[in-house]
Amino acid sequence: NVYYVPTNVADNLFTVSHILVGFTDEQKAELERINNEASTNSSYNKQNDLNKLYAATSSNGVSAYDILIELQAALKNANSLADKYTTFRSFINQYNTDPGMQNLDQLNADTNKPQYEYVMSKNTDKNQMVQAFTDASIQLFNQGVKGAISGLVWTDYGAHIIMYTRDIADIVYTSAAGLDSTLDLFKLNYADTLFTTLTS
Repeated sequence: NVYYVPTNVADNLFTVSHILVGFTDEQKAELERINNEASTNSSYNKQNDLNKLYAATSSNGVSAYDILIELQAALKNANSLADKYTTFRSFINQYNTDPGMQNLDQLNADTNKPQYEYVMSKNTDKNQMVQAFTDASIQLFNQGVKGAISGLVWTDYGAHIIMYTRDIADIVYTSAAGLDSTLDLFKLNYADTLFTTLTS
């Protein structure tokens, strides 16, 4: 099957991959304590305790801060967008704790395409992700550099490192494109797309 998406819809949509360095249950409880304390005590130094919590957030024994530094260094050595996807995929495999990003068939495949992605809209109110994740994703999209990553984006789930991967128009046909002799094989390969719902 080939999916057609109205151009005005496709132009509003893009995809991101991310690495979540998730909070443990104990850290989630500590975050709740911090937020409760801040809501009842106006003199409480919330940021001080948040900084301690963030510094202790890690995956496979590596702190979120060090994962970001390691990833930034690795991406500097990537010579193409495909190399960036491959590098990011390897970090997902090593550090990510979000099961939504762990599509192992893709993760282990010999492919230069991105790992499992989330569809995002440049219209803030059309997204289902938490606000900080949405804001960081849209900021990357607005900068217009595919393969670019965010810094650490902190939410109630932990630290996210987000990569802007593609525009929806890269992987599905828009209604204006049609079927002709200039078919893009890359798009055909993604005809059976991961995305079951596309909304503007």
